[in-house]
Amino acid sequence: MAITTASTSGFPIGSLGGAGLVGPAYDRYVEFALRSQPLLRGLADKRPVQPTSPGSSVVFSIHQDIDAITSANLTDGTDLSPATLKGPTTVTASLAEYGNVVSTTRQLDALSLSDVDPAVANIIAFNMADSLDKIVATKLDGITTNVTNVGGFATAAGITSANTMTGATVRRATTGLRANNAVPRWGLLFGAYIHPEVAYDLRAESGTNNFEDIRKYNDDTVGNILTGVTGIVHGAYFIETPRVTNGLTGSTPATLTSSSGTSGTNVIGFSATTGVGVGMTVTGTGVPASTTVTAVTSTTISLSANLTTGATGSYTFTATRVYNTYVVGQQALAEATAIEPHVVVGPVVDALMRNRPIGWYGLMGWTLYRPQASWLIRSTSSVRGG
Repeated sequence: MAITTASTSGFPIGSLGGAGLVGPAYDRYVEFALRSQPLLRGLADKRPVQPTSPGSSVVFSIHQDIDAITSANLTDGTDLSPATLKGPTTVTASLAEYGNVVSTTRQLDALSLSDVDPAVANIIAFNMADSLDKIVATKLDGITTNVTNVGGFATAAGITSANTMTGATVRRATTGLRANNAVPRWGLLFGAYIHPEVAYDLRAESGTNNFEDIRKYNDDTVGNILTGVTGIVHGAYFIETPRVTNGLTGSTPATLTSSSGTSGTNVIGFSATTGVGVGMTVTGTGVPASTTVTAVTSTTISLSANLTTGATGSYTFTATRVYNTYVVGQQALAEATAIEPHVVVGPVVDALMRNRPIGWYGLMGWTLYRPQASWLIRSTSSVRGG
């Protein structure tokens, strides 16, 4: 006699009734999203020492040295006229409120597959650290005194796919910081915060521009700082982090067609230029290599090079992804805090106590403190140039 067996094929998953006996199991432990470690707020190593009172801003003051004596200036029997003290320079950090909040409900907590409150607390705490780090990154993006655009361009808009990070660029930054009397962050090393996709190109360099073998830095004092350090190049230790700012120059990449390109000129005529932005790389018939867009109007696009014979037809405009790398010494960034950022469990105020808010709050501000102690490098990456 044949034996009939039951199988999952006879009990479709999700079916209703007595046959619906087999279905998926769920892991009640819910993982968190992949996160990058907040790092940049730690660069704000200058804080108020003796504030006069609470205030909406904090004014930091820096003494100025008097002029050095460079030749004999004393005459026997004649008194020396006193030098005039210079007034201090000031830097202001304006304070502002920052925060975020979510609200859970009793129904969510009662019906949820996984515990909600511990997850929300974790998510809020990370949002606080994440947000503050990104605010600091925006401040560092505002470095204007010392800026190097790889390729020697006046602005980031000129950077093309060929302008990746080099050891020579790092050497220029650390040399400039030392010439500015900037104080290194650890020993004789400045700190450099670099995107992993930019570090990829720096790692690939050979010869005198390559990463130094960190195993030679193995004494008790220097060795301790190498935790998390990718390598050391020309006086700077490098920490890789995706938290440094990056973005496309110009607008969204676009492909447009023109019939008015003329050899010997650097202008292409279009009936519309939607999607084309300054700094984009241009390719097409009659367009020299590494040509970029320098200006855009409603009907014309100006290029960095003259078109050659046959410059008509279809042209492709590609935006370049530009990455910021921060090279800093001590007191590059200042932070003033009236209320330290912290997690806040809000009050339950509805009649049936169903809605429960939790968030974070802080009252603080940042400013670039010593311009001589920071250097901004802009470059692209061969890993993801667009």
